Amino acid sequence: MLSVAPLAALAQEETINTGTTVVTATALKVDTPLVETPRPVSSVDREELETRNVQQLDETFRYRAGVLSGHYGSDNNTDWFKVRGFDQSTYQDGLRIYREGFYQWLPEPYGLERVEVFKGPSSILYGEAPPGGLINAVSKRPTETPQGEVNFQLGNRNHRQVGVDTSGPLGESGDVRYR
Repeated sequence: MLSVAPLAALAQEETINTGTTVVTATALKVDTPLVETPRPVSSVDREELETRNVQQLDETFRYRAGVLSGHYGSDNNTDWFKVRGFDQSTYQDGLRIYREGFYQWLPEPYGLERVEVFKGPSSILYGEAPPGGLINAVSKRPTETPQGEVNFQLGNRNHRQVGVDTSGPLGESGDVRYR
């Protein structure tokens, strides 16, 4: 049986634009500087990623205390991390990256703004998480001014890579941006 309840239509007042609303998401789920974080955090920013020419996510923390990264067995195409001796969870922009057995989604370092490792238990913020810590890859954010970049790389073992990065506002108001 299908029943329909009558709906009342209300008059809408004229909408007033009060300005731009900026939404910021961080690995702590609140906009908090790393200095004020209540647990050990290590972050690798865009400048360091470029200086060290990081090609895979597991290369980001090779020089950080408490994090073991590298190849595991014969599987050299997957990011393997141990944080404080435990397997870890990997997140991108605060959302867990799918991982099942030896299959894992791999974030491309060229599209990242920074990579953070949170040492210690983080399950109060992220649900089920290992006791060693977690890794969060933060994507590049859209910019207020138009910009563009083309990146070409050639290397040993037949390495070839092309990267294109553009960002800026859509329209004249700049309320919506792209990356």
